[in-house]
Amino acid sequence: MKILYLVGSLEIGGAEAHAVRQISVICRRDFDVQAILCSFKGGTLLKTTKKSAQNNKFTLYILDKRNIAILKFLIELYTLIRSEQPDIIHAYAFGPCLWARLLCSFFPTQVVCHYHGISNVAQRWSRFIEKCLQRKTDTFLFNSQSTQKVYNKYLSSMSKQCVIYNGIAIPTKMDTIDSPKQLNLEEPFEMVTICRLKPIKAIDVQIEAVAELHRRGRNVILRIVGDGAIAVDLKKISMSLQISDSVFFEGFHNDVDRFYRQAKCFLVTSYHETFCLSLCEAMLHGLVCIAPNVGGPSEIITDGVDGFLVDADKPLPDHVMPGWRPLVWNGAKRTLSPPKSIDSVSLANRIEYVIDHYADLHTLRQQARKTVMERFSMERHCNELLVLYHKLMNQTEIKTT
Repeated sequence: MKILYLVGSLEIGGAEAHAVRQISVICRRDFDVQAILCSFKGGTLLKTTKKSAQNNKFTLYILDKRNIAILKFLIELYTLIRSEQPDIIHAYAFGPCLWARLLCSFFPTQVVCHYHGISNVAQRWSRFIEKCLQRKTDTFLFNSQSTQKVYNKYLSSMSKQCVIYNGIAIPTKMDTIDSPKQLNLEEPFEMVTICRLKPIKAIDVQIEAVAELHRRGRNVILRIVGDGAIAVDLKKISMSLQISDSVFFEGFHNDVDRFYRQAKCFLVTSYHETFCLSLCEAMLHGLVCIAPNVGGPSEIITDGVDGFLVDADKPLPDHVMPGWRPLVWNGAKRTLSPPKSIDSVSLANRIEYVIDHYADLHTLRQQARKTVMERFSMERHCNELLVLYHKLMNQTEIKTT
């Protein structure tokens, strides 16, 4: 069984990094799988992806897709599909799903459209294109029920659908989760967030919460790990609030384990997250996690059991997400609704509760790790993908190691 994986680029994190990790696991678990990864352009993950391809014996192609050379790109992709003749094309996100379905009419191949986001239903033109291409899709695959609900709200489909939650690698040996009697108040309470720095992540809410906690006399610091277009704006906010000595911009890192290890609390404040791999990683490290009760986090965390959910009920200013406000799944109301923000004071209140009760949250932190190991492991994710592939190929037996 030959599978061609298509991703838009090998930029930082997200679906691209997840695709690379899952391919190596799938190749080890099923001897019948011959994997090919095609990225439409390189990026910061290119070096590690080349190493993974060599070690795990899958083929890697990089096509240089540029708007001014779209015809050349399509010819190259067509040639690649014709030469490799894959049984299944597994495409990630709107762009790769678009090109895969446009070209698949010429080949006897199954197409899996894997949506980790909601950009494909954000605007009318993309909804029109998606509707036209639905009949060429063998299976729609979503990374969470929230993503599936949003998609079906805008675009009903007769094609097969399934939800397979993303997964993270579970180390064979992990550090034990410490059980301190109380926090050392002489040391700052360290929090961390790890994400691409873009408006939808609402990192400004975290910075404002830090300022609020400082006004209350709380000794807290926040490390922001990641890079993106709004990094400069966020630095200006921390300076204007006079807390630049308590908010650290760490930039992009391939290995983020040390940030998880040195922090006590992990923050997510996005207006919408379709899943949130970094949240699962933080839970696996035993951090106390605080996230909005929307989208993927509302499916990952059970409030008060393995983390904390904060209701997102503050209307967004007009300048936030202008012209791009698809509905999101609201976990508190159990319905689809326009995106809203966590209030920075509400976030500060929850953080303050964690600081005051940290010694009592040992069971919660242990349960957070258990939740990820049982529900969101990479092994579980890949097993479910293999079942899907074999169903598409009308096979029932999976040869695994």
